Amino acid sequence: MKANKMNTAWMWLDGSDVRGLSIDLETQTLRWFDVVGCYCSDEDYIDQMPDTYRQEGAPPYVGALPADVAAEIDLALAEQVIANSFVVEEMHAAAPNS
Repeated sequence: MKANKMNTAWMWLDGSDVRGLSIDLETQTLRWFDVVGCYCSDEDYIDQMPDTYRQEGAPPYVGALPADVAAEIDLALAEQVIANSFVVEEMHAAAPNS
């Protein structure tokens, strides 16, 4: 049985604007897009750490997140925390005793 792949990108409508978010698993950052489809300058997105999102929520300019999108983001971040803790535990278990 295949494991479900974690969703790491979302788009939603905020009024007449399309907003977006992608989670970079390698750098462990959330990249919020003000205008989806335009990666024209550094001003079109903002990077945020997961802990900051958990404490402060999404950046103000993305507007209110739809409930289903917010729930999926929270689930993805929780799954990533669990995955990271397993990696850390495996590294400690594999390390020789000093």
